[in-house]
Amino acid sequence: DFNLSAELGAKVYIEVEARVMLYGTAGPSFGAAPYLRAQAEAECYDLDWSAHAGVDLSAAIHLDIFVFELEKSWGPWSFESELGSGHYELDTALGTDCEDPPPECAPGSVLTCGDIVFGNTATDDTATNELHGYALSVGNYEAAEVAYSFVADQAGPVEIGFRNQQPTLINHDIFILDGSSNQCLPSETVAWGLNRVTFEPIPGKTYFVVVDGYDGDEGAFELAVDCSG
Repeated sequence: DFNLSAELGAKVYIEVEARVMLYGTAGPSFGAAPYLRAQAEAECYDLDWSAHAGVDLSAAIHLDIFVFELEKSWGPWSFESELGSGHYELDTALGTDCEDPPPECAPGSVLTCGDIVFGNTATDDTATNELHGYALSVGNYEAAEVAYSFVADQAGPVEIGFRNQQPTLINHDIFILDGSSNQCLPSETVAWGLNRVTFEPIPGKTYFVVVDGYDGDEGAFELAVDCSG
């Protein structure tokens, strides 16, 4: 096993200096060096980057009389501001001693209060097979799952449940994941239920509603969202 990391940095600047000499013997000078700086770091599946703009300022005074020469400098003074930064998941890991990246959500649509949606974990284009276990439920969820995103616009309990469910034919469960990281993290399960689940979302916060089959079950379902409390 081995692990690799890479770091790249670059700084592009223009240095300008203005000097004033009185009778060619003494005078001040001022320097300015505006620049752009970028940096990127990569390790395993993670790539982080940032870009900054700034300027370095300096000042000096010169004295040149016959064989006597004196120079006094001040600075530099640096001023910098971030232009942007970001994080990307690499398709291929740097090295072999890396944990697999978190599974990605593939929300089929956005759920809102009062919605009734039809889905199929076996045939939907947005179905994935990435989540095989959850923090609040012990069991085998090796089957495909279908995910939706949900953002509550008001406080109060929300119930999400199946309609006309037949668990003896297709055993689906419902999981609510905290979506703050924009990733499907089973460790961030906040609620779950066999045929329905009730939870109190924080208004404006994103959650992922995942329908997953127990012990390999896959098939059609009808899901309803009730925010009446």
